[in-house]
Amino acid sequence: MGASSLLSARINSFCYRNGSPGLENFTLTVHTGDVQWITGPSGCGKTTALRCLSGLIPRLYAGEFDGKVCMQGVDMQTLPGWKIPEYAGVLLQNPTSQFLTDNVYDEILFGLQLSGKSEKIITERAESMIECLTLSHLLKRNPRDLSSGEQQRVMLAALLGRAPAMLLLDEPFGRLDKTSRKELLSWLENFKNQGNAVVAFDHSILDPPFPGHQVITMSGIKGQKVPSRGALSEDIISPCIYKDKFSIQLPAMKQGNVRLFESQKFVIEPGEAIGLTGPNGSGKSTLLRTLCAGSGRGLEVAMVFENPDLQFFCASVAEEFSHIPKALGQGELLRLLEVFGLKSYLEIPPLLLSEGEKKRLGMALAIALKPSRGFVLDEPTLGLDNIQKQLMGDVIRLLTEGGYFVVVASHDTPWLNRVCPRQFTLGDGELRERKPGGGR
Repeated sequence: MGASSLLSARINSFCYRNGSPGLENFTLTVHTGDVQWITGPSGCGKTTALRCLSGLIPRLYAGEFDGKVCMQGVDMQTLPGWKIPEYAGVLLQNPTSQFLTDNVYDEILFGLQLSGKSEKIITERAESMIECLTLSHLLKRNPRDLSSGEQQRVMLAALLGRAPAMLLLDEPFGRLDKTSRKELLSWLENFKNQGNAVVAFDHSILDPPFPGHQVITMSGIKGQKVPSRGALSEDIISPCIYKDKFSIQLPAMKQGNVRLFESQKFVIEPGEAIGLTGPNGSGKSTLLRTLCAGSGRGLEVAMVFENPDLQFFCASVAEEFSHIPKALGQGELLRLLEVFGLKSYLEIPPLLLSEGEKKRLGMALAIALKPSRGFVLDEPTLGLDNIQKQLMGDVIRLLTEGGYFVVVASHDTPWLNRVCPRQFTLGDGELRERKPGGGR
């Protein structure tokens, strides 16, 4: 391994403890100044590869591992967990899963304090990261309450404080609006130009491309199941019994001193698919939660959160469905899981699924709840490849054909334009109707 090599990995195979395949024949070499963009379909092993490179496998995810990962010539298996961030910073697709404190300043300090440096060096390094990533106005906020773009900046500050020579990123742009995306690209380019390296795992290729980046495409794993909407029948999605409009008076909402939207009446037609766009932090998730308030006539609206971890409470996928008031029969459950490519995961803990699998499970749970009026979906395409995005669009069309309304908040504008004929944009404290494709 040359002097400029930061990472050398050869993974012959990894199989999870439940027997499901995770990764086969994966090799990667990363040098200083490299940008490696690793893409491929859902289920091809991208998340598993990142877990292997970052040391999460076998430390957190048990299974049979055959291979070797070295960082700067050091075998990862010999490194204590607290030392790994000095070699590689890992930014997961869902940054909230990495937060350990209840305010931004402590989050940035936490990793630095593990390094054993003097208090003076820790403080200087933290202040430098806060200035670099423009976080001074957020220091007292709980990082879990921030927008997706702000959460990524907080975690990057915490990671970069340990001065790693490499960043490992999982779907880094999926949750970001155009402005936050440009900012992240700028920070990553600056990191690379300092002689460091970036390895990103993503479903899509960057457009426009990152200067000098190399694209690596992973193929699917043998035996991988492709989801299909064919198993969704009327016994799972029964027609909506309500034919009247869904009307709700939205209250005026603020986040601190920032106005999100004014009080106004929001009316949705039966069987209507509505898209909601807007920058990070504009209040889209808040508006979706408001639509779930209902009228006291039982469960009217089911929601799929942007962070599906907040909706899982049980030790297995099967157990999640056992607590639904109108429990599905075993045959119905298996057909529903088959639609979303999750049939083989019945005994897997939901929190150990990939982000895309969690999102599909959240959608399956929402359908199983059988709300009486409609569904609200917060960033439903996160972690999904093109085939699964098509499936999600098909499922939404099935729901609207059955008379249910669906309101979708998303930064995935091309997909949203195909699925939602009516759209609104939220920003600068206003909710405005817009034409699909970008016009108001």
